[in-house]
Parts: sequence; C-alpha cells; structure tokens
Amino acid sequence: MNCPKCNAIVSLSYQGIDCPNCRNLFPDQFILEHARLRKASPEPVAIGTDDRMNSIDLLRIFAVIDCVASIIGSIIIFATMGTTGEYSHETNPAGIFLGFAVLFQGIFGCAFFFVLASIAEDVKAIRNGKK
Repeated sequence: MNCPKCNAIVSLSYQGIDCPNCRNLFPDQFILEHARLRKASPEPVAIGTDDRMNSIDLLRIFAVIDCVASIIGSIIIFATMGTTGEYSHETNPAGIFLGFAVLFQGIFGCAFFFVLASIAEDVKAIRNGKK
C-alpha cells in the first residue's frame, strides 16, 4: 500500500498505518478503503495445484528409494558378513543382526515416509477446503 501524498510504501504500526517519509498517520477511512480493495482482489493460486512434482510426491519417492536401498543393503550385509571367515561356514551373529536391523529400518522408514506423505496430503486438502 502506498502513501497518497508521497507515494512511499506505508507500514502498519500500533497506532495505525503511517508513512516513513512524510510521517502521516492515516485515518480509519483510508484503512477501511484499503481493506475493501484487498478483498476485491482475486484469490491467490493454491500452491501445488499444478502438474509439477511437489513435496508429497518427493516423500513417496524417497520412501520407495529407502525401502529398496535397505533391501539391497541387507542382502549385501547377509552375503558379506553372514559367515565369520572365508573358508569356515560358521554364522556371524553380529552380521545377521546387522542385516536384519538394516532391513527393518528400511521397512519402517518406508512406512514412516508414506504416513508423512499421507498427512501432508490431508493437510493440503484441508487447506484447500476439499475434505
């Protein structure tokens, strides 16, 4: 909003709207007119309504990548750390535990990111007034 006298951008203070250049305090009628003009302006476009990738899709993609990477990582850990030596076939409990830990971390991480994406989608729908 600009000052009608000096055309500077005005700011809102605790007393009302005042101009930083000419130090004029505007009356209530000017404030009401500005509020009426703001209501007449078109509504802004909602963020994320176009066909571009948004954060919800990014969370879902990250969930799938996390799950696939943990499955591949747990297979590699089982293959390399599942036994204690190259020639012995004794099982390595630490390697097996680590493989299962990576596998479960990926599964639960995937579920976490899908739930987070679902919450974000619901919040977006509530903001847009569609639910």
